[in-house]
Amino acid sequence: MVDKILLEAKRIVFVHEPVTKTEETTALGITTPVSVKTLKAVKKSRVICFPRTEAFQARLYLSHFIHIDKPRHIEVECMSGWNDVQHAEIRLKSATAGLRLHTAKATVAAGDVTIKDKPKPGVVEFESMASDTTATLKVPYDLETMLPDLSIKLEVEYFTEHGQFQFYSSFKVPVELPLDVNVHDHFKGQSLYSKFNIKTASHVPLEIIGVDLEESEEFEVFAPETAKTSVYVFPKQPVAVTYKITKKNVEDSNRKPNRTSIGSLSLAVEYRCLDEDVLERARRLFVSAVESSPVRRLARLLIATFTDRLEHRILPPQYEKVALLEKIDLGLFEDMGWSDCIESLPQIVRDDTRIWLRKWHEVRSSLHP
Repeated sequence: MVDKILLEAKRIVFVHEPVTKTEETTALGITTPVSVKTLKAVKKSRVICFPRTEAFQARLYLSHFIHIDKPRHIEVECMSGWNDVQHAEIRLKSATAGLRLHTAKATVAAGDVTIKDKPKPGVVEFESMASDTTATLKVPYDLETMLPDLSIKLEVEYFTEHGQFQFYSSFKVPVELPLDVNVHDHFKGQSLYSKFNIKTASHVPLEIIGVDLEESEEFEVFAPETAKTSVYVFPKQPVAVTYKITKKNVEDSNRKPNRTSIGSLSLAVEYRCLDEDVLERARRLFVSAVESSPVRRLARLLIATFTDRLEHRILPPQYEKVALLEKIDLGLFEDMGWSDCIESLPQIVRDDTRIWLRKWHEVRSSLHP
């Protein structure tokens, strides 16, 4: 937001304040509301800064593989863009009380990069990263108290043949599990029947892709026949899966030495959150359209705006309808509030961007997930 503009010519200084005080107090001590003229001035004095499409970018999210009894992880995904990175330094700063990020145990989850050093807490350095490549680092964390989400600041300082550059961003990562699993055991003869009730922990349905109860050395598991297609878990309609468990005839000589437990069973649930799935599919659809369009140079601005507007447009209770109809309404150009974004663009590209977005919304008024 531009508060003041100064033009200096030797000893002459021209000062222009496009935005006056938001509130003015009269001689009687009465505070007057913000005028329409002031609001228009505020709107005109905004400057939107966004990176080029080819620029370096990074994002932070919760690891897709979660084990209840093991440390959890966040993942940092770096995309080099057109940069041939010689080396880089990632700095993670916790903005959540009680959050400890164990960067000393950071590992490379994907990509052709090598961790060079971990000089101090919160800092990870990695070596060269070729252009147009992606690398993902996995960092374990723990919390003093259970929280629904984490706030983390990400800073990446990277070096190329053209010099030193920085990338800064803040992320709010939801870490609360979206599903609950309750188990009811029934003993019948020499068998144990365990019924697992899987339900969603919010108003957003879950798509259950697969459920598997892994057997152990002492126990054998008989799984029920399951449908080949995935099933949805709705807020008032959980999914129940029952397994038959029997004890194996294992001789003591075959047991592992120094074994203290009798063999635990692990339940693995593969699922997708409908809101994340829908938003990601819509985002990929929009990205594909933007990157092959005349407004490609504005991709980073338009994609971020589209994702944010769509996320706030679809309310959690509406996802149940989306799951049943297998369709979401992307709305028209006016419904997404593009005007605030477009008005800050240069006049030379403003009209073309508006025309392209309006036409895209007319063609893609709905999406089948």
